[in-house]
Amino acid sequence: MYCLVDVLRHKFKNDSKTTWFLIVFFLPFLGALRYLFTGKNRRIKSVRNVI
Repeated sequence: MYCLVDVLRHKFKNDSKTTWFLIVFFLPFLGALRYLFTGKNRRIKSVRNVI
């Protein structure tokens, strides 16, 4: 469940959000493990502006 929420909340390089969502949704255990080890590294780092 954590991985699905994390995929939906972040942007990814090469617009792979849909791909990661489908992998985690249809292969719950293996997809989640793969996302945790490789997918999180492909997220776009956001820079927050502090005013």
